[in-house]
Order: sequence, then structure tokens, then C-alpha cells
Amino acid sequence: MKSFPQMLSDQLVGALLTGSVARGDARISPWGLYIDVTLVLKDDGEIDLEKVFGKNEEPDIPKHCVNLFDKVGMAHTAASSREEF
Repeated sequence: MKSFPQMLSDQLVGALLTGSVARGDARISPWGLYIDVTLVLKDDGEIDLEKVFGKNEEPDIPKHCVNLFDKVGMAHTAASSREEF
């Protein structure tokens, strides 16, 4: 069985910054900042984002969210490279 970093490296096509960071207008507010990232994978069904990034800390947000430090976090989405954007 492959290790998780090896499975991710086998599946990862690229990563795209989206949202306010990509637009260049991201600011840390009193509530914090989430950096939106879309992982483009060969097959998104094989990657468990909880195993890669940890537990989803904001289950009400339709992305996988984790805190990095202080009030800065990341919101992840996994998409297959077969999907059309």
C-alpha cells in the first residue's frame, strides 16, 4: 500500500489559488483569513483531505477548512482533472 504523501504526489496535477488571494485583495480581518486552494488531481476519489490536511474545522463551509496559524487558515477543494471548469 502506498503512503499518503506518495499517493498525493501520484495524483496531484496542480494547485490553484482561488478567491481573494488570487485576486490580490486578501486581508486579515478581525475574523481571520482563509486562503482558498483548489487541488487538481488525476482522480479526486482517491484522496481523503482529512488524512492530508487534518480534520475539517468548519463543517458548515462547503470546503475542507483547516487553521494554519493564529487567524489564518486554508479552504481546500479537490477536483478531478477530468472535470471541466
